[in-house]
Amino acid sequence: MSLRAMIGFGRLVASRNTGALRIATVGNAPILKTQSVTPILTQLLHRSATLLKDLSYEDLVALIRGGDLHLIDVREPNEILETGKIPGAINIPLGQVKPALLLEDTVFQERFRCEKPQRHDSNLIFYGLGPIKSRAAVELARKAGYKSCREYSAGFEDWLKHEEKIERIKV
Repeated sequence: MSLRAMIGFGRLVASRNTGALRIATVGNAPILKTQSVTPILTQLLHRSATLLKDLSYEDLVALIRGGDLHLIDVREPNEILETGKIPGAINIPLGQVKPALLLEDTVFQERFRCEKPQRHDSNLIFYGLGPIKSRAAVELARKAGYKSCREYSAGFEDWLKHEEKIERIKV
């Protein structure tokens, strides 16, 4: 029997060859018979990793209360002028996310009036009105080397369902 993966919410998952089939087991109980266990386990692990990168409203509120957060609104400035933003968020429009994250620390700080997130920060959170721009921002940030960034994919629309507290931008 060879060890294939460990899943955090279960016990060891193993597989053994029985002719043309592979049998995946948890402990001694078979849970799956298939030609290849690896693609299925890979898909499960990929899904769980993806889920961990998306924050709920409650997760975001907890991070805001903790204060150790880089919250970036990726909507266009005119959208934020009309609707406001989540308190404490900075605005970096989607088209500027990757170039902004590649700026030198001091230039970033001058331009956005806050400390530049570091590549290892797991509390770098992107949001838009809904999931489209936040997902795109996460992909752009990953290409810039920010592998641990996350998103609040429910976005500003969801924030408004839970909160009346928004920050208005003064012109």
